[in-house]
Amino acid sequence: MSGASAGTNRHFARRLVRAWLLTAIVDGLFSSVLVSVFYGSTVTRLFQGVASTLLGPSALEGGTRTALIGLVMHFTVALTWSTVFLLLFTRFAWIRDTVASPGGVVKHGVGDEYVLQCRVGADGGRAGLLQQPPRPDRAAGSCLYA
Repeated sequence: MSGASAGTNRHFARRLVRAWLLTAIVDGLFSSVLVSVFYGSTVTRLFQGVASTLLGPSALEGGTRTALIGLVMHFTVALTWSTVFLLLFTRFAWIRDTVASPGGVVKHGVGDEYVLQCRVGADGGRAGLLQQPPRPDRAAGSCLYA
């Protein structure tokens, strides 16, 4: 591997780790505040709900173990989407131009996230992929925070 490609790979990896952790932590904190302050639930219940999309409704009664599984799932989804975005960002100039434009990140990034969350639903999209019925109480709430 040449020195230039090794440097590029390290730069990509640093950007990916920064984007992944920032996305996972900010989204996790925001969701935690939302459910505990506005919905009267708990952070444990939030991540049990995330785990329930994979493990089924019994995850809601699983205690700390299923909450930790949900937290790992949350970080995995953040890594996956950060990887997809960064790969697209590095390959398509029009995405880089959009992000670099005045208000680009806010105008397009947040707006597109809102549309994706509302159309797919934070819970409904995964539930559909896993052949579980969507939970209307969770999918509707996903449009409130954006």
